[in-house]
Amino acid sequence: RKTTDRIMNKAFIIRYCLVGLYIGVVTSGTFIWNLMQNGWKFGERLSTDSSLYTQSASIAFVTITLIQMVHVFNSRSATESVFKMNFFSNISLLFAVISSSILTILIVEVPFFQKYLGTSSLSAGNYAMILIASFSILGVEELRKYIMRKKMIHSHHAA
Repeated sequence: RKTTDRIMNKAFIIRYCLVGLYIGVVTSGTFIWNLMQNGWKFGERLSTDSSLYTQSASIAFVTITLIQMVHVFNSRSATESVFKMNFFSNISLLFAVISSSILTILIVEVPFFQKYLGTSSLSAGNYAMILIASFSILGVEELRKYIMRKKMIHSHHAA
């Protein structure tokens, strides 16, 4: 952005709210998906002490963390495709994302952390679903950016 531009403008606030809503829906979706995959039905009681609850909460925790790690690359530009940016231009960001992702997995997989943080180990299938859910934000944001670029080109030609 230009140094004279405001940090928070209308477009930024709308995008921020919509992305937050999307992340919330995806995270809640992974939690509910895991419950239902394991036989839980809406309206059925579920103890927060149950292993199913702990596993579903762990899935949601990893999802919300990883989707944010993926989204940070989207956030580098409001209109430019993440695939056109130099992935290695910000080594500190890359290091922070890798470190945070590793720490998240350790929190879920290491028994010491499981005991004190109430997490549980996840299966390869769980991680596959988490990765698909987390990377889905790339597609959503790439589509939004594509539409924005087309609108900018159209308004530029109309002027």
